[in-house]
Amino acid sequence: DAKVKRFEKEVESELKALEAKLLNRKKAVEDKLKAEAEKQKNKLKDNLKDEAGKLLDKFKP
Repeated sequence: DAKVKRFEKEVESELKALEAKLLNRKKAVEDKLKAEAEKQKNKLKDNLKDEAGKLLDKFKP
């Protein structure tokens, strides 16, 4: 019975460690995705500014 209790505690401990590892990995992936989305957004903004500038230049006398 004591062996069973010890085994249960070991398993529980390993599960908690795995859960923490997964949460950290999930957060890392989310942070990476947010950073990539921000980068893409800024790239689009820059492209829009460039295109707007080109259009304005066309209409300058």
